Amino acid sequence: MSKYLQIVLLAASLLYTNYATAQYDDDENEFRQYTSWGVAWGPNITNYNLKMDSGQEVPDRVSPSIGAEAGIQLDYHISEVWGVELSTSANMEHIVLHKNDMDPHLLTFGLDIAVLATTWHTKPLNGLQLGLGPYTHFVMANMMTGSSAMANPYTRVVGINPRTNEPTFALGNFNAGLELAAALDFNNQWAVRLEVKYGITDLLTTDIQRMYVRPLKVALMANYKFNTRQ
Repeated sequence: MSKYLQIVLLAASLLYTNYATAQYDDDENEFRQYTSWGVAWGPNITNYNLKMDSGQEVPDRVSPSIGAEAGIQLDYHISEVWGVELSTSANMEHIVLHKNDMDPHLLTFGLDIAVLATTWHTKPLNGLQLGLGPYTHFVMANMMTGSSAMANPYTRVVGINPRTNEPTFALGNFNAGLELAAALDFNNQWAVRLEVKYGITDLLTTDIQRMYVRPLKVALMANYKFNTRQ
């Protein structure tokens, strides 16, 4: 009887050990929400989707040119697939304005802030992150270079505010729109990040239905991620 009792106790002990090990493994493998962050930098290209009447200070057309972008992304991982990203980036945007035979260049220095709903996919591409959400753009400084065929639209006065008696400029220093971002990981730290930002708000400060200026920007950046796994 004692031998059988020893066998039963040994079997119970083994079962308990296996159960405890399984419980420990389950706890270890269970997903826990966490945050990670990264930095990105690289060139951008900006264009304006516009419709304007002809005028002395109005360009005949605009063409995109290359600028620069550098920013930080903070990701909150809600699950293994979904998350929320808060990003901010400092940038220089470059547009060429064409007027007759003159091609002045418009440079703006600004700050973008975006909040994106993100998702991670391992198939068909390993480490593919997609994000979509609103962004806001603040113009901090601006300048015109090259030909003086036109005045800087950010400093050209087109009216006076009757309430504040302050000047109204042709283009405003704020706009907002939608951002689509995609990042492809190479080794869970380095990635290539593509951002497409389409402005929904009108840069023009004059409320004329048949005229508008809306920015479109694409940035291709190297992305380095910290704390990518918990």
